[in-house]
Amino acid sequence: MKYTNKQKEIIEKMVKEFSKVHNKEKRLELLWWYDFASSIKNMEVTKQIMKDINAI
Repeated sequence: MKYTNKQKEIIEKMVKEFSKVHNKEKRLELLWWYDFASSIKNMEVTKQIMKDINAI
């Protein structure tokens, strides 16, 4: 699954900002929210980015 560096940066920033309230399980439950809030609007891309940065 291909994604841009910009998309990865956005997800990394979001994960960092919410790290105190979202653990890996919670992020997986809220994958739809991360996808929507990041404006990626492609669940597979968002999920792949989060896997690649070890966020889920």
